[in-house]
Amino acid sequence: MPKIPGLGASSLAVGELRRRSARIRLLVLDVDGVLTDGGMYYGPQGEAMKRFDTRDGVGIVQAMEAGIEVAFLTREATPFAKARADKLGVTRCISGALDKASALKSLQREVGVEPAETAYVGDDLGDAPCIPMVGLFFTPEDGWLKGAKGIHVVLKKGGGKGAVRQAVNFLLDHRSRK
Repeated sequence: MPKIPGLGASSLAVGELRRRSARIRLLVLDVDGVLTDGGMYYGPQGEAMKRFDTRDGVGIVQAMEAGIEVAFLTREATPFAKARADKLGVTRCISGALDKASALKSLQREVGVEPAETAYVGDDLGDAPCIPMVGLFFTPEDGWLKGAKGIHVVLKKGGGKGAVRQAVNFLLDHRSRK
């Protein structure tokens, strides 16, 4: 994959990557391994915690302010994703999605977007069925999918370490270029 300065490696030519970015109206984000580093913290009473990157949060808000619909899509059925979504003003948070492809298809229908108008950031096997269902598929540098067929961009940043912000910045930089 050729390197794209400031972004990572892409299977697409720069012009095609920019063209696809300009069309994005829906950004779908996995949670564990994308918005978080994939780790879970447990206290002595068994309470769990997860760490989210504040800079990713700023990027999500910027995307929404620019008119891009943002949704969280996770297999986990815990309160963490909803709490983060609420904090950022993300109104679409799908938790407990064991079949992410079906959930994505329903989400696209609900929002009224075509696959070519959808970008997705995912990192693991549960996200893989969504690869052919979107115009742009990003994965963090430390994602398990970075060698998978059909991945459009392997970001320079890791999950929970700015990968989402990096994808959002690229989408916003090329939003007005058609």
